[in-house]
Amino acid sequence: MLWGKAGQRSLARSALLEAEAHLTRALAEIAALPGTPTLRREQIKLQIALVNTLMHKKGYAAAETKASLDRARALIERAETLHEPLDDPLTLFSVIYASVLANYIAFNRKVLHELAVQFLELAGRQTATAPLCLGHGAMGICLLHEGDVAGGRGHFEHAIALYDPASHRPLATRFGRDIGTVVKNWRAVTLWLLGYPDAARAGADDAIADARELGHVPTLMSALATTSWTYIFCGSYDEATAHADELD
Repeated sequence: MLWGKAGQRSLARSALLEAEAHLTRALAEIAALPGTPTLRREQIKLQIALVNTLMHKKGYAAAETKASLDRARALIERAETLHEPLDDPLTLFSVIYASVLANYIAFNRKVLHELAVQFLELAGRQTATAPLCLGHGAMGICLLHEGDVAGGRGHFEHAIALYDPASHRPLATRFGRDIGTVVKNWRAVTLWLLGYPDAARAGADDAIADARELGHVPTLMSALATTSWTYIFCGSYDEATAHADELD
């Protein structure tokens, strides 16, 4: 059976509502139980899952999303106080990155910059490349929107060099969007601003191709929106219009 856009949106909203309900219920049940290290680790995982659900349901900077983020950070800090190591070293990074996105959307410039610096510093202490890739992406977005276009491009290039599709693409569901696609989107904008329209257009095409191949809806929506700007800047109005129509 073929679904129209309205039907697809309705199904997506229903899925998010159901996920939010299940996660909220699970968190309430854990809160009513005697606390143990195992339960506290599960509580953190469920809280972060709720954050990701609310980001797509309510928005990155919505009050409900921010409250859920604050709760996740508080749970992680409590675990650190109790000297209970997290199962996954990416847990803290997923919470900080969600805060980066929330403050970017709200454009709390000072907080955004502080979070990007914190993320990159923490990532530098890890052996895994995923945190560094995300950190350079976050700092690039921050610098670009502060007006340091060349500085932003440098961080985007660094992130792209670190990006490994095989190991990093599965993280799209953990961090809201695929970081490889995100940095290619924004690098295309910086290339146009720095006077390289042909490279910007090619970069936008590459980002869209990656997003379609990945098949992750939030990543594709983000790519369609951001690359539309590059197409408009380059005078490719038909492509920009097609992307806007696909987003509708």
